[in-house]
Amino acid sequence: MDETVNKSARDLKDLEFTPIGYVREKQNGKRTKGSIGDDDQAVPRRKTRRTSVNESFNSTKMFNDDSQFDETIPQLRSDKEGLISDKRNLMEELKENAPTSNPLKEQQEQMHRLNTENYNLRLKCNSLLKFLNNVTDQGELKKSLGLLDEIHDWKQRYERVTEDLTVLKRKYEDLEDKAMNSQVTTPPPPAANDELQKFEERYLRLQDESRAREEQMQMKIDMLKSDLNTLNITLTTKDNDLEEQAQKIQRLGNQLQEFDHKGSESLLQLEKQLDLKTESVRNLEQELAKHKSLFEGKDDEIFKCREVIRDLEKKLSSFADYEENSSAQKRIIDEKNDKITRLSESNLKLNQEIVHLKNDQDKQRNASNVLKAIEKDLEGQKKELADTRQKLKEANELSKSLENQIIENTTKASEKNSTRVREKEAEIQKLKDQLKTLKESHHLELKNSQEGNDYEKRRLSREVSLLREEVQAIQESYDRELEVWKTKCESLNKENERLINQEIGSIDVIKKKLNDKLAEIKHLNNLVEQLKIEKTELNDRSVQLLTSKDRYKEELKKIVYKFEHLSKEYIRLRETKEAGIDDAQGSSSWREKYNTMKQRLLDELKLLQQENLSLERKLLESRSKNIENGNQQQRSSSNSQDRIDYYKLKYHGEVKQNDDLKTMNEYLNRVLRAISQHVRLDLLKIKNEVGSELPTYFTSYRQHLRSSSFTPVHRPSFKTIALFVQACVRMKQTALRRRWDEQRLHYLQRKMALQDDRISW
Repeated sequence: MDETVNKSARDLKDLEFTPIGYVREKQNGKRTKGSIGDDDQAVPRRKTRRTSVNESFNSTKMFNDDSQFDETIPQLRSDKEGLISDKRNLMEELKENAPTSNPLKEQQEQMHRLNTENYNLRLKCNSLLKFLNNVTDQGELKKSLGLLDEIHDWKQRYERVTEDLTVLKRKYEDLEDKAMNSQVTTPPPPAANDELQKFEERYLRLQDESRAREEQMQMKIDMLKSDLNTLNITLTTKDNDLEEQAQKIQRLGNQLQEFDHKGSESLLQLEKQLDLKTESVRNLEQELAKHKSLFEGKDDEIFKCREVIRDLEKKLSSFADYEENSSAQKRIIDEKNDKITRLSESNLKLNQEIVHLKNDQDKQRNASNVLKAIEKDLEGQKKELADTRQKLKEANELSKSLENQIIENTTKASEKNSTRVREKEAEIQKLKDQLKTLKESHHLELKNSQEGNDYEKRRLSREVSLLREEVQAIQESYDRELEVWKTKCESLNKENERLINQEIGSIDVIKKKLNDKLAEIKHLNNLVEQLKIEKTELNDRSVQLLTSKDRYKEELKKIVYKFEHLSKEYIRLRETKEAGIDDAQGSSSWREKYNTMKQRLLDELKLLQQENLSLERKLLESRSKNIENGNQQQRSSSNSQDRIDYYKLKYHGEVKQNDDLKTMNEYLNRVLRAISQHVRLDLLKIKNEVGSELPTYFTSYRQHLRSSSFTPVHRPSFKTIALFVQACVRMKQTALRRRWDEQRLHYLQRKMALQDDRISW
């Protein structure tokens, strides 16, 4: 309103006031050259509308302009010239255009008011004719109502699809967690080979099932995302159509409110309201049916999840027997317990969803109660319709009775009033002639407006056909791009599956090698245990030999003592022999005893010396064997530890590579989704911007802004720089870890090769 007042005040400055009326002032040299309203004709030129996609076909925006109320008021200047033109001397203009007399001003205002009222009445007549032409059984208003219903249905579908998508995302995340947990498996001990094979078969079966479920979920997610995107596009288009139709309905409602005194229009409004209420009732019934179907689908999903939980509990009960055999099976059982907890959490979530659905059902019941109340209101409105119809009938009867009274009064009039009647008839004839002229002018204006509207309709229909062709072409290009991206996604998925299969095969080979090495390690451990047992036996024997050696030493001492005693006796006997004691028989017996005892003692000494030497030799041999066995055990343990470290590093490297490939795949999928979303947004922008031209003053103002030297320069924020530095540091750390792992792998590989060359198994 302020803008229109300012514009009208600006135009009044170009006019001078005279008692005759408004006359266009001669332009001075000080004034700006040229304006839009330079025509000296009485009738102003027709305003051309800016066509845009957002404007409706029956828009009455042009009728709200103040410049259209009076034919004598000139058209407004464009704001471009107002921006370019210099400032004027307003004091001189105020002096020139000052009013001269108040009565003339009142006459001028009265004429202006009457002209505006006349123009408004003509506009109302035109709008009523358009409305009556459009409001038919096959009119645009019912089309707009159908579009509103369709938009409502699409919104409901969009909400449903978003809910399904969130559920599928949760399931997909749970399946990813299961897959990640199932990949980290440890090799079982070789004691339970049959059980391990059974478990591996079950594990592979579960892995295949999880992969199939992941593929199905991914396909569902892709389909739902494509449906969601199409729904978004249709929603935006339907929202635009809805806005246009809402604007139309608002305008028509305003016009209908101005003509409430006519009973036919009020009846039409009530009938439309009835149709809208009935359609809203139908939509709410459809929503109830859809929510019931969703509730049944959720019950099926809960039943399936419970069956999955029961199967996993059975599997866990079968796996619980292997808990005492190995720590690896304990880990697997712990993982299964985690899965059960997750499934129980998902079950709780599903129960929460059931509660939410029950709440929704309660809301729907409340909505049904509201619908019943609306139906009651409809019945009341129907009663009001019947009352209004009765009132219309009564009004018609009153009009007929009044006409009859007028006829009777005219017949009963006296001859005295005949002259007055003739005069009145003459006046009536004049008024009829004036009415005829007004009707003819009105008819001509209607024809002109209809021709203009037909021309605009044709032009707009052509534009709509062109836009539809453009939309079809864009849709075809979009479908082609979608097919290309789908093929790329399929190829990437195939490559990812191939790489995963290769990694699984390499992991199986590594598992087999680890099992072989573990069997060798077990064999070596058994040998070490046997050698330890032999070592303990040899130690016991050495202890026994040491005790026997001490015993033999004591016996040797006793024998040496006896030998000394016998030698002393021998010396004594020899002395007695020298002394002349002649006892030949006694000496010979003693000599024989002495020789036999001496020989026996010498033999025992030799045997003891030989036994001592053999025991010392055995002791030395056992010690050397123990040292060799210890060195060999150390060598075998270090070799096995090196092999374990080598295969661990290799396994972790393959797992990291698999994770990197997964992240790359996810990143590429996100990039593809973002690109497709940007393409859709660009398409929507193109659809909305086709045909919409910017005003001249806006373009000049934009050029003026562009040419200014104070435009801010775009600089990256500190957050982006910090994130970039953080990414660089992480890349450097990962590169260093990768280099260290490669060096360690190379060192262990060379060490194992040297040990394999040196040691013969």
